[in-house]
Amino acid sequence: MEAEVRSENPELGEYVKNLYKQLFDGLNLEEWEHDMQLAIEYKKALDSSMYPNDYFPELCDFFSKRKICLCVGNPVGGILITGINPSRKRFAEDKELAYTFRGATVEEKRKTGRVSNSYWRQKYKMLGDKLIKETAYLDLYPLGFTSQEGFEDLIEKNYQFRAAIVSITQREIETHIKPVLIIVANKKSSYYWGRNEDSTWMGYDMEKISDEMELYQIKGFKNKPDRLNPDLKESALRGSLILFYGMYDERNKDRLLSENDFNHLYEKAKVMKKEWGVL
Repeated sequence: MEAEVRSENPELGEYVKNLYKQLFDGLNLEEWEHDMQLAIEYKKALDSSMYPNDYFPELCDFFSKRKICLCVGNPVGGILITGINPSRKRFAEDKELAYTFRGATVEEKRKTGRVSNSYWRQKYKMLGDKLIKETAYLDLYPLGFTSQEGFEDLIEKNYQFRAAIVSITQREIETHIKPVLIIVANKKSSYYWGRNEDSTWMGYDMEKISDEMELYQIKGFKNKPDRLNPDLKESALRGSLILFYGMYDERNKDRLLSENDFNHLYEKAKVMKKEWGVL
């Protein structure tokens, strides 16, 4: 389900409050307040004056006009699927969008008999009704764009802007969602997690634990001076599993995991997390 609101020059707080007044049944007050604050943080980060040295500061005005698209009502302590940014139709109207992962998958299937969007349909096939109830979804950037390649080209040289947005997303993961299993569903976003030695970003220190898939266990943060959110001294994701799954699609059917595989992987993640004494 989506909630939307349009206004010419709204005050930041009132704008987000009005947006969330239109939200769907099932979002309790605590979730509402949390997601409202998260939306405010993202909207504050679209202030170009914060990035005087960026290559293309007008980028902030561009996305401020388009507005954010945010998955809300995320369950905590379970599974997290991450993408890089929401897709957007070429001539879509500029408006705020809020939706739930469950609404985009299970609820649409229940109401219409199918999940019409191919992206969400793939996620539904991966997890099924049971696991989706325990699954959160976040894009690293809640900023809609038609082409993913075009989005990455557009933001590539705006390093301060990129760091500010991804820092907010990381804090949401570390301080609120705290998943035991992370599924990175976009192959081009894997470097944001610190997987590449020459690219720190969120800066996770991780150990590969499978020869059959790109499955790692997070050990903590890397000791790197350029890591985002350096005030976070100890990661809440210690012991969590992270699966880089974006490289698998219908062209790699032999490597695709079934719903049953994901169930087993989730149970394994809970056991391994408990062994670290942080579950």
